[in-house]
Amino acid sequence: MHLSNDIFFYHPQQSLFALPTNMFGYILINDAKTCNETKNYFEHQIQNSKSLNTSGNRDRKIFFNKIYRQIENLKQKL
Repeated sequence: MHLSNDIFFYHPQQSLFALPTNMFGYILINDAKTCNETKNYFEHQIQNSKSLNTSGNRDRKIFFNKIYRQIENLKQKL
């Protein structure tokens, strides 16, 4: 599972990819090749993703239990 705050703005003429560097800043990338690869990556992720809204109870339980475990692990590290 990949959870991040990456932001991607797509427009056929000019796209922008924003990567978080810290709590208050982003690196802004408008390189055509990088933006095209990012667009392909996000499209691939969407095609291979399941909607929690339409999935069954079992899938939702697996998803949320994994999130809860990650939260607990982070709490332990703090």
